[in-house]
Parts: sequence; C-alpha cells; structure tokens
Amino acid sequence: DPIRMPIHNWSSQIAGVYIMGAILESAGNNVEYIPADSTLVYTSMCEGDMDLVHEVWESSFGPAFEEMVAKGCVIDAVTHDTKTREEWWYPIHVEDHCPGLPDWEALNACAAMFATADSGGKGSYLAGPVDWMKADQERVDGLNLDFVVNNAGTAGALWAALDVSIANDEPIVMFNWTPNFTEVLYEGKFVEFPEFHPDCNTDPGWGVNPDALYDCGNPAGAYLKIGVWEGFEAKWPNAF
Repeated sequence: DPIRMPIHNWSSQIAGVYIMGAILESAGNNVEYIPADSTLVYTSMCEGDMDLVHEVWESSFGPAFEEMVAKGCVIDAVTHDTKTREEWWYPIHVEDHCPGLPDWEALNACAAMFATADSGGKGSYLAGPVDWMKADQERVDGLNLDFVVNNAGTAGALWAALDVSIANDEPIVMFNWTPNFTEVLYEGKFVEFPEFHPDCNTDPGWGVNPDALYDCGNPAGAYLKIGVWEGFEAKWPNAF
C-alpha cells in the first residue's frame, strides 16, 4: 500500500510534501498525494485515510493535532529544531504611516488607515484561508480591535495583496509566518500583541480583557512537527 500524504493550500507545504515523498520513494516505498483540508486531515488520520503529515504548525493546527494524539490514533513523530511564528504582520513601509508599530495598541489607533471599500470604516485585516483556523475574529473581539477580518482565498492572494501594497505605498496588515520565503523578499515585522499564554484561550479571567478569550498573541516560539498514523511504524518500518 502507498504512504498517503496530504496536499494543502500553501506553497512550502506543497513543495515539502513532494520532497518528503521522494525521500520515502528512494527507500523503496510507494507514495500517494491526496488534496486535503489542513485541519480535518488529523481526523482523516484517525480514520485510517491518511498516513503522514509533514507540516504541523502549532498555532494553526496544534489543537486539532493534539486532540488526535491524545486519542492515540495519531503519533507525534518528530519535532523540528526550527521554531515558528504565525501572526499579524506588516511590510516595513507601514511604519511610516502608523507610528508606534509594532505595538498592537498603536495599530488599533491607526485602524482607519487600513480601511477598505467594504470594511465600513474599520481597518481591514487580511487573514489566511478560513481552514487555517487562526481565531482572528475572536482576537478582534477579545482585544476590542477596530478591525474586520477578511480571509484570503489562497496563500497566493496574500502575496498578491502585499505586492500591491508595496508598489502603491499603501498600508496593509495581513497574516504571515516564519519560516517563510517572504523573509528573503520583504522586510516587515509581526504585530506585538500581549504575550501568549495557554490560559488566554481557555480562561476569560486571564489577560487584558476579563470578559473574553483570545486577548493575546500567538506563540512566538511555536513547534513544527511531523505526525503519522498510529499504525505507520508497524506497516512501514523503514520509513519511520
């Protein structure tokens, strides 16, 4: 049987899954690539329909991944040495328009300059695709940000909007992550929200807003893991 791996909707994952597949094939294994939702894929692993996920980002997919690990049907196989961050981000020219950045309160004070035709006078935050599960609206509510959340349909739509912003010297605040190819092409900074703590997402009493969850940023030194189906090692010992 082939080792089944998902194809998701961002470029590094797509490139990486084919590299991973080539490595597995060089060891004598067969590989099958299957388009899959990047959050529901862990349920698919528990159901025996997917075998290996090579990019598990803590901030986006940690809760879904960890839930299935706790059930015992997904194995936490490898933690990469690199640390990750996924957060609101802006290209460096935006600091000329909004003094005080990267502080989140300075961003909120400048919200109107990020308005778009359909944002009702509020700032527009360009988030990633909906299935990346970033809880952006919950953060907007928790920190009383004067922003609306607009989800890009694809990762490519994020970079297209970024290019337009830079070409026209227009403000933009958007989702980005590290490590990512954008670090080579564009200078920018993450917005600095209140420091992440696990209780921020579970205890309304924690944080700057005593009545809401998600009143903090994402983890600044988050994990990147490889997860495999529980029967992976027994079925493909030379690939484990």
